[in-house]
Amino acid sequence: MLNIIMLAEKLREIIAQKIEEQKRTISSVEKIAGLPQNAVRNIVEGRSQNPTITTLHAIARALNCSLDELIGNLSSSNVAGFNSNKADKHLDSIEWNPDLFHKITEAIIAYIKEINLQPKLPQILFFIEESYVYSVTKKNNEFDPQFIEWLIEHNLKNN
Repeated sequence: MLNIIMLAEKLREIIAQKIEEQKRTISSVEKIAGLPQNAVRNIVEGRSQNPTITTLHAIARALNCSLDELIGNLSSSNVAGFNSNKADKHLDSIEWNPDLFHKITEAIIAYIKEINLQPKLPQILFFIEESYVYSVTKKNNEFDPQFIEWLIEHNLKNN
């Protein structure tokens, strides 16, 4: 299971590293990307752990790299300190919300159909679990369609 918080930390590190490599400032990247003031700073400083795919695309353009370069290396095997036993224990504390689970499952199925994907059952269950845990822990029991799309697209590129 991917640990969303660790992925956000890894993304933060990648963006900060690219800014440093290009000898730019966070403010200059925000301006070039056409993003609001502090949009990139909030990601780099860990205050925003859920940037939209649109924001990440703008950052990638400003840093002269592809979106894949920016987020393509985010996988559980690359996240330092990932501990699946710890993650499994965390799942035991997740509250059950059948309405949210149903909405997430429907959204995932609809998106999979929209992009004509034929995933295996473990992939579908992975998408549902990650989206549900993310929604319960980070989004106050509201699911994020952009997160679902990002999760599916990101994992398709890595398989």
